[in-house]
Amino acid sequence: MNKYEEKIEVIEKANSELLASVNDIREENTSLKIKVNDVETNETKRSKKEQVHEKQMSIRDLFIKVRQRISAEIKGQHLGKNQIDILFDKDIDSIKLSNEHPLLNGIVTGVARDFSIDVNTMIMYLKEKKQSNESFHLDTEFKEYAAAHKTTKIYNLSEFMDAQYMHRLDTDNLLVLQPVFNQVCRIINKDQQQ
Repeated sequence: MNKYEEKIEVIEKANSELLASVNDIREENTSLKIKVNDVETNETKRSKKEQVHEKQMSIRDLFIKVRQRISAEIKGQHLGKNQIDILFDKDIDSIKLSNEHPLLNGIVTGVARDFSIDVNTMIMYLKEKKQSNESFHLDTEFKEYAAAHKTTKIYNLSEFMDAQYMHRLDTDNLLVLQPVFNQVCRIINKDQQQ
């Protein structure tokens, strides 16, 4: 082998090593892109979840005074305490309220005027406030998930958490909580049958 062939061999070896290094860098780059994408996806989920919770908290806090005011007016008119529950009926709106519950309608209309909001919008937000109070602990979401998986009876806590934009649990916590989640879903579905 002459010097020229030796140099070619050294250059080819260096090129092979360089090519291997470039391939390693490409693989690392691809891996990093996947990790960055996962982080961005999780951040988007977290951000959406925070927005939902912040909206729920705002509505819940803003409409505390509205509800208190309606309750005080109901008490002042000597109506039953349960009159406010009428506002949470899914079918109630200003027309139905006016036709079926004129005294309560007068109270609600006056409070809506005082808070510069129309009656239907106020009723909608009062319902949303009540719903956010009830769903603060994921009760509604558990029921919906359990019902959706009633036929398969496969209840996946990680899948549920992803749908709720929650952070994933570590393996140890998932192992402990998965059986509990299974039982909760079974109980919910059993209770809904009765």
